[in-house]
Amino acid sequence: MEQIPKLNLGEQKSAIFCYESTTLVMLQISSFFVIIIASSEASLGTLRNLRHALKSIIKEIASAAGLH
Repeated sequence: MEQIPKLNLGEQKSAIFCYESTTLVMLQISSFFVIIIASSEASLGTLRNLRHALKSIIKEIASAAGLH
């Protein structure tokens, strides 16, 4: 994901890669990257929206690790 800014598309918060039978979703939340591996049949919108559900968990992890 660190190469994405070279495309000059602005700040990227997610990347989605689709393969034959697998979808890989990378979400940047705070200073963490969350990688989700799902079936190619999974809803991309639902996978991207997991950011909202994971945000509070990531904040708690960052706080516990002293990263916040």
